Amino acid sequence: MKTYSRESYCHLLEVALRKGYEVVGFLDDEGVSGDRMYLRHDVHSSLGPALEFARINRSLGLSATFFLLLRSESYNLFSPWGLDSARRLYALGQRLAFHYVAPPVLPVGDDELAARILEDFEVVRRELPEAEPVFSWHNPTPELMSRGLTLQVPGLVNAYSTRFVKHIRYFSDSNMRYSVDEFEKILAEGGHRRLHLLFHPDHWIPGGASIVEILGATWQYVIRDAEREMRQNRVYQAVLPDGMPDSVCQTFTEHWRRSTETSSA
Repeated sequence: MKTYSRESYCHLLEVALRKGYEVVGFLDDEGVSGDRMYLRHDVHSSLGPALEFARINRSLGLSATFFLLLRSESYNLFSPWGLDSARRLYALGQRLAFHYVAPPVLPVGDDELAARILEDFEVVRRELPEAEPVFSWHNPTPELMSRGLTLQVPGLVNAYSTRFVKHIRYFSDSNMRYSVDEFEKILAEGGHRRLHLLFHPDHWIPGGASIVEILGATWQYVIRDAEREMRQNRVYQAVLPDGMPDSVCQTFTEHWRRSTETSSA
């Protein structure tokens, strides 16, 4: 059985290309003929795996859409590293879009919800004018998914609208919902003229045979991102000029995995 990995991701893209799929953006004209694939990457935990995804896409001549968070708990899009990473994604020929974090309590009216989305997007656009006027939900609840199907946000394309998740076949790798083999079958045998595929960089680049393995491996990227700020401290820089050893991150990951086994026992 194939695991989630860089190699598996590359293999799936190669299958799609052999089947004749053209990777397009969410703003592209729907009337164009031929098999099309909306290849989407939501960037949840770290921009490092996203950059590795972008290099893979570039090597295959593909331009996917990377949805970036403004209100992430893990990375700061507006930090020097965050903005530089986003611009490198764009320089690698990828599209940038907006990943929206809804408030814990949703506004009652759709107009207010739309206004909040547009307000956050405009903040992103001021720093990243390369961002396309397209948004997707971050960790949507069933209520938000249902309500969002018909939500209209002036000037923005909703990647979770009826068009993109009902009229077009939509498949997501969230929490390894589909195996590599199942994705391969979808691409090779599905016969879908239009596909909307969501692949998370922080699932495939850290990699693993289970979502627990993947989450554990992702911690190493999150820790390294957090260390960027610590390394600005002159004492930290003096004692660890090259940053903490890889073994420290690996030990943390191993202890984290053991804790999941203990808690589930």
